[in-house]
Amino acid sequence: MNSFGSIFRVTIWGESHGASVGVSIDGVPAGIALSVEDFAEDLARRASGRRGTTPRHEADQPQVVSGVYEGRTTGAPLTVLFENTNTRSGDYSNLVRQPRPSHADLVAQRKFAGANDPRGGGHFSGRLTLGLVAAGVVAKRVIESNEFVFTTRIAEIGGCADESRFDEVIEAADEFVRIPMCGMVESLNVSASAAILIYILSQRMREAVDCWHLSERERAELHFRWLMSSARDPFGVLNRRFPDTPIFKTPTK
Repeated sequence: MNSFGSIFRVTIWGESHGASVGVSIDGVPAGIALSVEDFAEDLARRASGRRGTTPRHEADQPQVVSGVYEGRTTGAPLTVLFENTNTRSGDYSNLVRQPRPSHADLVAQRKFAGANDPRGGGHFSGRLTLGLVAAGVVAKRVIESNEFVFTTRIAEIGGCADESRFDEVIEAADEFVRIPMCGMVESLNVSASAAILIYILSQRMREAVDCWHLSERERAELHFRWLMSSARDPFGVLNRRFPDTPIFKTPTK
């Protein structure tokens, strides 16, 4: 289900790479002052671009398309829309064949018998949280009072609860999942867990290759081939073989 609540009923809709995403809210009382500017502060807190967030940049400009007239809610269902303008659907073309670990790709395929939109995670993308933030803004206006105070904070990142070290933790994570010679993980359509696996195995392979009889150029070429192939198919990384190369042949003395 995409709707929840009864008195204040929220329905999120859209897909990550569709035309738009948004939220429809039923149960908003009439006569409450509401403008586009009211969403700015909370949307800014959610915005990408900071370390540890997605590199995808969107304007996230809210459009109130129903439920508001002359700056006040009408009592009718209120709908807030956000256009998707920065999509690179080709980056996700392999998700049908290779669903990402720690994502909802495989679950969505099974749930909707393959009819789901896989681009960018489709309806299960973090982009859909835009609608939840917008609903929160409206909810705060509904119960606006000095009796209520809303605050949020990040309590822990990677097991670290020391806020002064959060940047350090994020930096360490960024460095760990960076794949040598291949850029950042997201550009290769592999999750952090798959990237870590590839990275560790590639380093071990490099160490093993150095013990054998190949030249420096042969070692570098073979390592690069293995790394790129594994990045394209992280699920087959443990079964990757190159029988046409001398690395898997018993070296002769």
